[in-house]
Amino acid sequence: VGNKVLNIEDIKNKSSIPTTNIELDERRKRAQAIVRKKSVLSSSVSIVPIPGLDFGVDIKLMRDIIEAVNKIYGLDHKQVNSMREDVKERIFTAAAIQGSQFVGRKVSNAILKVV
Repeated sequence: VGNKVLNIEDIKNKSSIPTTNIELDERRKRAQAIVRKKSVLSSSVSIVPIPGLDFGVDIKLMRDIIEAVNKIYGLDHKQVNSMREDVKERIFTAAAIQGSQFVGRKVSNAILKVV
């Protein structure tokens, strides 16, 4: 329901790996739009006063985000693991930054609920 309301792009097929900076920028914008909209969806669920509901929804949303971003960039888990160590480290660092920002927002929201 939330995907339709927020007009979140449904990515069904894995793209090819980007070959130019223009393609990379376009895909980055698509991925960021999905992350932003899923974050809004997560925040809206967090206002429902049912203990644990937001945690379950967040886990589902994070899995959806990872799957969508992998498809946008044309990568799967096996491909990432077969990359050079420096490339893998950059990918994992970028993912960790995005993930920690997402988790940080969730923790902040949870603290504000308690206060």
